[in-house]
Amino acid sequence: MAIIAVLLYLIFSGCAERLAHRPSQTSDPCEPVITASAEPSETDQPETSDPTEEPTELPTSEPTAEPTAEPTVDPASLDDIDSLDSVTKIVSPSRPIDPSYIPAGLVEPNVPSINDENQNLMRSDAAAALEEMFAAAEQEGIRLYLVSGYRSYEFQKMLWDYWVSKKGEAYADQLDSHPGGSEHQLGLACNLGTVDKDCELKACFSDTAAYHWLQTNAYKYGYIERYPDGKQEVTGITYSPWNFRYTGKDAAERIYNSGKTMEEYYGLAS
Repeated sequence: MAIIAVLLYLIFSGCAERLAHRPSQTSDPCEPVITASAEPSETDQPETSDPTEEPTELPTSEPTAEPTAEPTVDPASLDDIDSLDSVTKIVSPSRPIDPSYIPAGLVEPNVPSINDENQNLMRSDAAAALEEMFAAAEQEGIRLYLVSGYRSYEFQKMLWDYWVSKKGEAYADQLDSHPGGSEHQLGLACNLGTVDKDCELKACFSDTAAYHWLQTNAYKYGYIERYPDGKQEVTGITYSPWNFRYTGKDAAERIYNSGKTMEEYYGLAS
């Protein structure tokens, strides 16, 4: 009876048919098939290094070239001392300009000045800076006065002839009145004094409070003392504490800080 029961179980479960069509095998074909786990065993895990372990050899990078230092540029080399319209143009008896030259944009600055249209004009940029400087000086009790600004070639020649007739050519050569060789013709140079005319165009102007204020502050407004004491052999012009020259604020500050004349600063001094 037991044998008959087993046969009946095989028939109804379908295992009999599978046995008829499969090759012999050692395992029971009716046992459920167990597939391998998706997770790898310890022996299948890839080898990893200990994160705390230092590498035996550090990677090395290719040596890089030292950065090349940028060449330094002398600011003076960027200033234009040759073009007539440049605020740093240098004029002297050895660097004359054409007699016909008249600067563009001449205006009368709104400052106390001599009532003479031949001498009270200046280039517009220089005039604006002069107004600013006069106002700053007045705030400190210094009342400046424009003795002369732009002077034409013809006016320069008149002055030159006057001094030659009075004291001779050697004396006239020392003054900033040489026709064609004076920066007054640029409209950028000016002779300054005070409203009380104290020591006007005289060496004693260097003893006034106005001069000391200008000597300390003029560069802030774009002006420099053009013919300082002890520099006649360099500039060719006698000490003129009243003569100031507009170069623009940037150049004026650099020249002032250098302690040099324009000729020295721009490499024209022998």
